[in-house]
Amino acid sequence: MLGLEHSRDNSCVRCHQVNDLLSLVAELKEEVERLRNIRECEREIDWWSRTLPSVRPRQQEAALQEAEDPLPSFPKAEGGDLRDRGGWKWVPAQGNR
Repeated sequence: MLGLEHSRDNSCVRCHQVNDLLSLVAELKEEVERLRNIRECEREIDWWSRTLPSVRPRQQEAALQEAEDPLPSFPKAEGGDLRDRGGWKWVPAQGNR
């Protein structure tokens, strides 16, 4: 009888170990799939960056202009840029009020 109980305990431990291993394998498969997706996205980004080389210089130029000009860009008003005149222009409200 002791021999049967001992073998049953071992099989339960083994079943638990197998279940743990199966769980780890499933997690590893998910991680591999995630990493493959990342690699595929990186390859696509690389392809686009090689295909559209003219986009990068324009983005860098825009970033440099923003760094040089701390004021936000305002739309040009009648008579020029408001920053040049240093003042505000009164614009009457439009609507039914």
